[in-house]
Amino acid sequence: MKLPPFQHLVDAHWRDVARLAHALAGPVDGDDVAQQAWAQALAAYPGLRSAANLRGWLLTIVARCATDVHRARARRARPGRAPPPTREGGPVTPRKPARPARAARAARPSDRDGDRMTDPLELALRGYEPTVRRPTLTGGDVAYVVDDTPLGRMLFAAHHDGTLLATTYVPDDAAADAVLARLAARVSPRVLRGGRALDAVRRELDDYLGGRRQDFDLPVDPVLATPFQRTVLDRLVEVRYGTTASYGALATALGRPTASRAVGAALGANPLCVVLPCHRVVAASGALTGYAGGLDAKRLLLELEARTVAAG
Repeated sequence: MKLPPFQHLVDAHWRDVARLAHALAGPVDGDDVAQQAWAQALAAYPGLRSAANLRGWLLTIVARCATDVHRARARRARPGRAPPPTREGGPVTPRKPARPARAARAARPSDRDGDRMTDPLELALRGYEPTVRRPTLTGGDVAYVVDDTPLGRMLFAAHHDGTLLATTYVPDDAAADAVLARLAARVSPRVLRGGRALDAVRRELDDYLGGRRQDFDLPVDPVLATPFQRTVLDRLVEVRYGTTASYGALATALGRPTASRAVGAALGANPLCVVLPCHRVVAASGALTGYAGGLDAKRLLLELEARTVAAG
């Protein structure tokens, strides 16, 4: 069962989560309840058995967090009274939850279709538009960012420990979503936008494009590559900065001299462009051929390296 990247849930449902949190907990605690709900959802997300009605699942967590806030308020208001009873170590479900909580639990699978006119939450909160803020989340397994670079629009992704997972060209949102879906399936669905794990790749790419760096020091994991792609990408270390090699030469080095087209296809789907320098592989004639970022980007990279080497 494939779960979408968690960031997709945040982008799609953060406002509904915040509205319900404010409705149930009030303006003072609403943002904190929403933040707590998102943190709980992120922690539990990889263990979900179904991707159906994720919105309803999120709203149920909000209602539970808001209930905890109300119980804490009640305990503070009655310091001399015993805390509410529990059943088997857990809180007793209130007999008459607020209407928005009922709406959250009643969120039907049909809500996924976007029919907000019959959405129980929309009916319960009609006209209620509090001032809310987007959640700030940490603790994901994969961090990513989409940047406009001198080479084109690129998606950078890294594991929480800083290991680089992707530096790939994404000309549009559909291409970025496809990469994120693969990361969610191959690594973890706890994929979040932003994070300090990406600072290093941005810094090293800036240095490289400025001619101040010839190699990347970041640990990489080509988790998005096929086994054959990995064998091809492993040979790129032999194509040094400022030099080029042909597809045929690379195929021969792999012991498969007739596989130049397969080598080209493997490099064309390189998930770690620039860092693993597939741009240094050209046709046997020296002509520039296909590159994921386009021939202009490939030419820019090769000319940059040639100038840097010539300058000493």
